Amino acid sequence: MLVAVGSTMLFNARDAHALGAEVGGDIGYGLKPFHDGYDPNPYGFGLGLHGGVEISSFYLGASFRYFLGGSKDVTLPLVGVQHVSINALQVGAELGYQVTIGPVTLRPYVWGGPTIYTGTLGSASTSSTHVTLAPAGHVHVKVFGPAFVGADVRYNFLIGNKDDDFTTQLTIMGSLGVAF
Repeated sequence: MLVAVGSTMLFNARDAHALGAEVGGDIGYGLKPFHDGYDPNPYGFGLGLHGGVEISSFYLGASFRYFLGGSKDVTLPLVGVQHVSINALQVGAELGYQVTIGPVTLRPYVWGGPTIYTGTLGSASTSSTHVTLAPAGHVHVKVFGPAFVGADVRYNFLIGNKDDDFTTQLTIMGSLGVAF
């Protein structure tokens, strides 16, 4: 009897969209707003994956993004021309509130996790990791069955960073995925 009641409640909760899941792939770019520019940009072209679950409109997810970054040649005194490159990797958790109206889903959320920068100057390389928090927003539209097309925007804040060039970044990603 308890199994039958529990199964009925779970089935009804899914019908009422109290439970849901999504997975998707992301492609986009990052930049540093309100800055006169820096070269190279660690948030050049980027690729990512995201996924999560929705429980009664609350969303809990995870994401992975790798930005190919940028590179350029610089002339250094006593050394000459050196090649400089930098990229960024982000892995973290997402917590948000999701509203679905017809085929459209809107989700403001907060992302948190490490941002790992890897850079090279000539033959030397280095990396640094920074705790990052980001207010963010996601919107997607179901286009065929569970398939969706969407967009995601994050404004990243590196916590405790003393390097003004990388304190904040804006990332804009398009996404394709499925939501159930």
